[in-house]
Amino acid sequence: MDEISIDCETLSTAPDARILSIGAVRFNRKTGEMGPEFYRLLELRDDTDGGHISPSTVQWWGQQSAQAQADVFGKNLERVRLLDALTDLKRFCSGASTYWQRGNIDSVWLDSAYDRVGLGRSEAPWGFWQWRDQRTLTEEFGHLIDNAPRKTAHNALDDARAQAADIIAVYAALGLLGVV
Repeated sequence: MDEISIDCETLSTAPDARILSIGAVRFNRKTGEMGPEFYRLLELRDDTDGGHISPSTVQWWGQQSAQAQADVFGKNLERVRLLDALTDLKRFCSGASTYWQRGNIDSVWLDSAYDRVGLGRSEAPWGFWQWRDQRTLTEEFGHLIDNAPRKTAHNALDDARAQAADIIAVYAALGLLGVV
């Protein structure tokens, strides 16, 4: 499985947003298989992060479901520094050929994060040409499928799973599963 669906939850919509969590899942849109998963919650007080925090996004988080808030801000959750999360993500992504995001901002946030921790964008596991947009695909062909249910909206791993499931569903509806 050489495709990865990625989602980030952040404290801003700016290109250098402070990342709260990163979720990813490996999958194969041509066979419908879902594979290994990646999920990291970031330290809330990581002084090395330096990402942008927007008061309006913080306020928006206060309007989300109790479960979404608990998944990101809950106490006693295992958290890692941004540098460690990005190092782990690079390892998880090894060998991937295609990366999917909803829209185009997750890759921007992640590239900025690689810069902020001193790794640089050249250490990111992807090239800009490897990114695809799940939103465009499902807006064009979403009428053919039932969008995948999310366990919790705004949980990075649940959103990454749902993105991958939507992509697979579109390929199935178009009769492209099993076509190599």
